Formats: sequence, structure tokens, C-alpha cells
Amino acid sequence: MKKMLSLILIVVMTFACVGGTAAGLEGPASLEAKVSLNTDVLVKAVAGDNAIPEETATGLKAIADILDVLTLKGVVNNDAFELGLFAGEDTVITLGVKAAEDGITLVSSMLSGLAINVSKETMEQMTAASAQNASNVDMQATMEQLQNVDKEQIKKDSKEFEEALTKAFEAKKGETETGEFVVDDMTFTGKTPVDMTYTELMELVLTSVKDLLAKESFQPIIKAFGEQMDLNAEIDKALEKLKNQAEEEKPEMKIAIYTDADQCEYTVVEMLKATAATEETPAKEEKVYVGFGTVDKLNKAHVNAQTDKMNMDITVNEKEDGSSDVKTIVTSEDASSETVATTDAAGNMDLVSNIKSKDTNVKIHMTVEAAEGERKNFTMDVFYGEEEQALLTISGTAGKGGELVSAFEGDGITVIPVEKLMDSSDTSAFTQLQTSLMTGIMNCFTVLTKNLPAESAAWLTKQFMSMGK
Repeated sequence: MKKMLSLILIVVMTFACVGGTAAGLEGPASLEAKVSLNTDVLVKAVAGDNAIPEETATGLKAIADILDVLTLKGVVNNDAFELGLFAGEDTVITLGVKAAEDGITLVSSMLSGLAINVSKETMEQMTAASAQNASNVDMQATMEQLQNVDKEQIKKDSKEFEEALTKAFEAKKGETETGEFVVDDMTFTGKTPVDMTYTELMELVLTSVKDLLAKESFQPIIKAFGEQMDLNAEIDKALEKLKNQAEEEKPEMKIAIYTDADQCEYTVVEMLKATAATEETPAKEEKVYVGFGTVDKLNKAHVNAQTDKMNMDITVNEKEDGSSDVKTIVTSEDASSETVATTDAAGNMDLVSNIKSKDTNVKIHMTVEAAEGERKNFTMDVFYGEEEQALLTISGTAGKGGELVSAFEGDGITVIPVEKLMDSSDTSAFTQLQTSLMTGIMNCFTVLTKNLPAESAAWLTKQFMSMGK
């Protein structure tokens, strides 16, 4: 009983997050996805050129067949969400949750016409009990607060914040040096140093952020997260830590602003933190390089971070129309990865990620393309080793539209308050739920096997029957 009630609590709390996030939706949104597994590639990855037992091959084929016939569908709107697995036109399993003023109702195709209602009061008690063991965010209340945000005023206040930072920055500028300076594969004609220490920069940023958060436009955001984190107190702690930190523990910092003939600016911040060797540890260096600016109508950024064990490099180029390309390279002693993502003005994306280790290589290729009706089609292929065929493919569509198939009320629906399930003195409701659940599990199994090839259906039946032994 405790395990089932815990599952109900998880579903309810999940809906509190999803439902709160969906509060601003204009109409429903949905997701539909399929997964396919290439067993030939999987066998080669696991066994190489060696043969595998016939029973194993049969099981792998059955798993691939199961994935082939199943489609995952999800729908969310302002007051409900639903997840379901379908085999062709047949429903294998659905789970739906709907919110109302008096609480939340949970239904499933596995419950054979039963619906579980969690009252608002019980939800609050569950949330309070959960919060005793973990930090718990009231997502719905948070999202309601964020609905009150005045975006235009935030833009104005943020602009003032940027202008104040720029003014303070300008006051620290030194004399401009002319010449030819090549930075991040770009050529500039002027270099202006900025005489600012790490401490001065951090104090400027932290105090400016604190002033920004004091603006009226940011109060809904403060209230939304205030119970979980006192942002002003966190900033004060950071300032106090900065004040007490020994100078030798702080990184050395250099800032320079590069300009070209068109007066485009590119700012570079370099930080170096060196740790002297001790009897137990060798000397270490940590470097951070950040370059950013707008050059030739391109918003450009370059970030590089180096330690003795890892190197990370990120470059970003964004055009005025919103199209962009981002390249990320991470290397360590044992592995490396390179990811390139390009996005066009319409939001279509192409991403390729290569992950290499001492033992093998994995490649991920993902695309997102515009479809009809404010929707996107997506595909993700996962390649293993040097294989040209994908090991795993996930494809589908997401965006506006979609319909719930779950029935939350009406003829044939019996509503059980969750309080009855929690009543240890009367187990009749729980027994009714268990009986419906067992019937639902059998229905799921029947629908799935009906849609499978005979050999795979037989394998699944064998596995299902062995579970009861």
C-alpha cells in the first residue's frame, strides 16, 4: 500500500510542476515519439564478430519489435496532462491528471474506470510532509507569480543596469594603443586596456545585481523564489566572502577592449589562478578566457577554460536574424567530445556530437525542423563505434495541438478519494484499486502481444509468465 501511495504522490507532485509550467499555454501542446533499435548494430557492439545464443537473439528481436509498434504520446493544456503508449490504433496504457479548484484527479487505462481524487487539503499535507525531507518548490505558485512579471519594465530596468555597468567600466579605461591585433581569428586596429582587478569587477557586478533586484519590476521574481532562496542574502554572503578572501587566492585578471575601423568592439577577459606546489600536490594553473562582442553584424563569443585535467572551449556566432552556430569541445585525459549545433532563422536545428573514449566512439545526430501548424519534427540518431547505421533512433513531432483521450468524469467513472486509500481501518477501496490494476495490467499485455509478430509475442508471453513464478 505504501509503495502505491508513494507512486500517487510522485504523479501528483509531477503534475504540480507540469501544470504550473503550462499555466500560460494558449491551447494544448503535444508530443509524439517513436523509438527504434537496430539489433544488428547492437549485437556487433556487444559481441563483435562472435555469434550470440539463439535465445538472446530472439529476446533482442522481441525488444526491437516492441519498440517498433509502440508510440509515446503526451498532451498538456492549462489544467491537465496525459502520457500514453499506443500500439497502432490500440491503447496500451494511458495516465492522465487533471486539476480543479477542489484538487487533482488521476486516471489511467490500467484502472478500469476508477479515478483517484486528491483533495486540495491532502495535496497541501503531502507537500508539507515531502518538504520535511527535501527542498520543495511550489511550482504552481511560482508560475502564478511569474505571470505578474512586467516584461517591458524589466527590459527598461535591465537596460539601466547595463548602462550603469558600462559607465563604471568606461571609467576604468586606459589609453588606446593602435596597431594590428589578431584576436580569435579577427583583426583589430585598436586595443584599450581596462584597469580593473578581480575584486573590483566582482564587487561592481554583485552590487549592481543587488540594486537591479530591488527594482519594483523584479519583485514578482523575488516573491516566486523568495521562500526557497533569499537572493539578497546570497549576494551579501558572496560580497563578504570576497572581502575576506586573501588576495593570493584570487585570480589575476586582464581586460582589454579591441576595436576595428568600423568601431566594432570585442571585449576580452582573461583570468589566471596559479597554485604553488606543496609536498603533497604539484603546482597547478587554472585559466579562463572570455571574448565577446558584435563584429561584422555577428554577435560573437568565445569561452575557454583550462585546468590540469580538462579543457573546455565554446564558440558562438549569432546573426541578426537569430540564426546561429555553436561549437563546444571538451577534452580530458580519458575522453573528448565535440558538438556542433547550427540553427537557422526559422528555428530549424542540426546538431552533431562526437564522444570519444579509450574504448569506443559514440556519435549523436539530432535535427529539429519546422512542420505544419506551429509544430516541429525531430529526429535523434545514436551511432556506436564506426557503424554507419544508427544503433538507436528517436523521432517524432512536438508543438501546438493535440487531444486528451482520458475520461476524468461521467458515466462509467468511479471516483475514489485518496483519503480512503490511506485509511488502514478500511481496505475495501484499496482492494478495489488492486483488482482494477491487475485487470489493467492484463489488458496492457493483451493489447501489446496482439500487435507483435508471433515469435516476439511468444517471447513476451514467456517473460510475463515467468514473473509470477
